[in-house]
Amino acid sequence: MPSCPIPGDASGGPDRRADRPTAAARRASTVAVRTKQQFATFLAGVTQDRLYAAWWLAALRGLRRDELTGLRWTDIDLQTAELAVT
Repeated sequence: MPSCPIPGDASGGPDRRADRPTAAARRASTVAVRTKQQFATFLAGVTQDRLYAAWWLAALRGLRRDELTGLRWTDIDLQTAELAVT
């Protein structure tokens, strides 16, 4: 399979002309899963960290890095204890 399309070749979609991911690339993209005890140990170790709330949200609510870094004060309702993630 060629690594780039042949100029003027319109047969098939772009996926037919792309290289497949290597086995090493597939292994590198696996997701690490932690146990409740591992999360508890981690959170206990970062209680004094200024980003503790972010660590807590990531660990226990599953927020992604972009969702955490994109949060604004207007996303948080302290009276109802609600967080709007967009």
